[in-house]
Amino acid sequence: MHGGNDPDEVEAGGIGGTSYLSRIGVKQGTPIDGSVVPMFEGKADIDLNSIALSNEQVSEISGYLTEKENVKTFSLRNANLDCDKFEKIVSALKRTKSEIQMVNLNLNKLNATSAKEISELLVEKPALQILLLHGNPLGDIGIKYITDSLQDVHNAYLSHKDEEDPPSYCQLQELDLGDTLIGDEGIEQISTLLEANTSLKTLNLNGNTRITASGWKRLGKALRKNTSLETLTLDFNKIGDEGVACIVSGLKDNQTLRVLELEEGSISDEGGKKLVELLKCNTTILDITVSPGNAISDKTRGEILNYLGLNKAAAQPKST
Repeated sequence: MHGGNDPDEVEAGGIGGTSYLSRIGVKQGTPIDGSVVPMFEGKADIDLNSIALSNEQVSEISGYLTEKENVKTFSLRNANLDCDKFEKIVSALKRTKSEIQMVNLNLNKLNATSAKEISELLVEKPALQILLLHGNPLGDIGIKYITDSLQDVHNAYLSHKDEEDPPSYCQLQELDLGDTLIGDEGIEQISTLLEANTSLKTLNLNGNTRITASGWKRLGKALRKNTSLETLTLDFNKIGDEGVACIVSGLKDNQTLRVLELEEGSISDEGGKKLVELLKCNTTILDITVSPGNAISDKTRGEILNYLGLNKAAAQPKST
């Protein structure tokens, strides 16, 4: 997965401000002088991670992107992007003739206004498969813009997919919304998206500690109906045993999820035993991560590992 617990060693410094990111902080990108184009000119990947871009450099990147047709991945991770700078970037992303497949905007300062512009990008760039927004303060309003857009695109795809020459629509595979200030309203929007069974296979919701037991209950209901998601990352949330029970309730009937990550989830042995119960009836889950940061006994952890081992063995192709 490209998102995850955004791996930089970081210091406090104005990005993020929630759970995981506030705990480790975020080291600001480093400014550099002069043109940045020589760093990616002629390449299919624009990768300027951890560089604090100036307004002039943002304009330079936007101009380059608008003119090129060969860019496949675009990463301005921890690049000091605020809404004003991003307005130039997203305009170029919309206008470029390149069929961009991955956009990484992790660890910037994008809010709900930026999320609205991203939602428009999802409509206009059908090749996009991976969207990473970890650590941006999008909030519930921003999440609604993105999930509504993904549902609209999916509905349009369904309405035309049986035509002889259907239009192309964004089939997003991976979405990272970790540490984006999501609360129960945001998880409601995400749950509705999951129930629509879009193309989404990997979802990261790490570090959204505003989500309460009510939100996890809603997510559990959505997982019962979802038939597309394969990896769900929920590390550094205040899920607790009640939240785990809600998620387990939904996953008992789910046949597609393979990976569930629950590190630092405020889960005790009671929640751990719920996960054991899940694995007794759900043989499609191949990995559950509960270490570190949960108060689950060694015995219960051992049972979880044992059932995961059985699932993995059963998933191996039979030799002829």
